[in-house]
Amino acid sequence: MSENLSFKQLEKKKVIVFDLDGTIVELDVNWQNLRKLLSKKYSKIFNTSRVFDRITVCLSSVLERGDMDTFNEFLDIICTTEYNRIENTKEIETTTHFIKNSEHYGIPKSTKFAILSLNCRKTIKKAINLSGIANKITFIVGREDVTKWKPNPAGLLKIKSHFNVSSAEMVYFGDVKKDLIAG
Repeated sequence: MSENLSFKQLEKKKVIVFDLDGTIVELDVNWQNLRKLLSKKYSKIFNTSRVFDRITVCLSSVLERGDMDTFNEFLDIICTTEYNRIENTKEIETTTHFIKNSEHYGIPKSTKFAILSLNCRKTIKKAINLSGIANKITFIVGREDVTKWKPNPAGLLKIKSHFNVSSAEMVYFGDVKKDLIAG
């Protein structure tokens, strides 16, 4: 995931992976309020005072406690919150234009496009439908598909395994530091 990656280098990639929120679309979700809600529920359920700076840290903490019911409840809250505002999603046109017109940029037809996102699968599917790229995306790894989240590379490893490619044959594009670290 180099800042200097050229289209010539992209032509050699068999799989191009994108993050969703902030890369393909801008979701209309108040992440701060969602983190506060989950922190409050966590503190009440586990009789502790805990404030999480990231949703994934909260989910990891629930998993460490082995409480799958709470994990699934929290996942449902996250997915519902994301999906309820999906109609307000804004497409990032430079990215969607590239995906829709990849062959014009020298990307072979055989190149696969995938998404690795901390968003829920239902949200991802609706967002790519709204932005008109669903027919180009061949594999999705969402929040519920792994239990170790970015910056951990588990999601990318799942994509790598699915397509049976080497790391050198993939590239991952995202908008924040954890995407860079994961890739």
